[in-house]
Amino acid sequence: MFFILYLYDIGKHSKIEQRAYVKIRTLLGKSAHEIHLDLVQVYTTKGALSYAGVRRWAQRFRLGRKSIEDDPQPGAPIMVASPIKSCAIKKLIDLDSHITIRELSKSVGISMGSVDHILRSQLKLTKVCARWAPHLLTKAQKETRVGCCRNLLKSYKECDPRRLFEIVTVAQVIIPKGQTVTGSFYTSNCLGAVGENLSKRRKRTGAKGLRLLHDNARPHKTKQVKEKILRMGITELEHPPYSPDLAPCDFYLFPKLKEYLSGRHFSNSIELGSAIFQYLKRIPPEDYKNILYNGWSVFNAV
Repeated sequence: MFFILYLYDIGKHSKIEQRAYVKIRTLLGKSAHEIHLDLVQVYTTKGALSYAGVRRWAQRFRLGRKSIEDDPQPGAPIMVASPIKSCAIKKLIDLDSHITIRELSKSVGISMGSVDHILRSQLKLTKVCARWAPHLLTKAQKETRVGCCRNLLKSYKECDPRRLFEIVTVAQVIIPKGQTVTGSFYTSNCLGAVGENLSKRRKRTGAKGLRLLHDNARPHKTKQVKEKILRMGITELEHPPYSPDLAPCDFYLFPKLKEYLSGRHFSNSIELGSAIFQYLKRIPPEDYKNILYNGWSVFNAV
């Protein structure tokens, strides 16, 4: 099977991400001065929070503050939890479980605090691996997940070993500064590149006859992406909602990469890309061979 990854320039790190670091280091007893030096070393003076900002947030966390989000703007409604708003938020999450509170706030037209209240108190959702998921799956959702895994395992067992390379999975590791992954971006920069790459490997058939395994994020389900997949002659494999990712990049490769890169710092995207490709070369071929069966077997047993 193919793992196809795309590396782009690293964008500006969010203030929220830095606040999370400030919170952890403060709770470990580090001073605002030490924390600020760490942030400057990683994000540079221009990208890091100011010393005054670090000191202010460190003081808040020492006093017991838990949230790293901005406080609601003065005059903004604190709780707008009407059934209409709740329904709208649920529909948006059904379309894209990766959507953020900030994006939901803008789409629905209520404060981020109100969105957070609806998500946790009414919809009973929690953030798992950067996506919103129910605290507990219903029986029907569990059955759908297990059924999908069984179908994938059945296809795997019945497949000629030589044809396992017909299964393709695509992932965006890093995106350009200010870029959002939309259906258009995914079509042009990911699927388009996949087609070009496979045309070189399979000169007679190109991407035709391949099976694509990717998660059900909103950009992957747009009409533009569906039409592109159809034109390429690719079959899209099932990936149920409200389920751990079944794509190998999500249940195998990304966790391995995170563990390998944890605690390391890179001055630019070239250094990061080099480290990633060095790690990929170190993975034994036998591991790739067993990824699908072992991964789907685990989810099948859940």
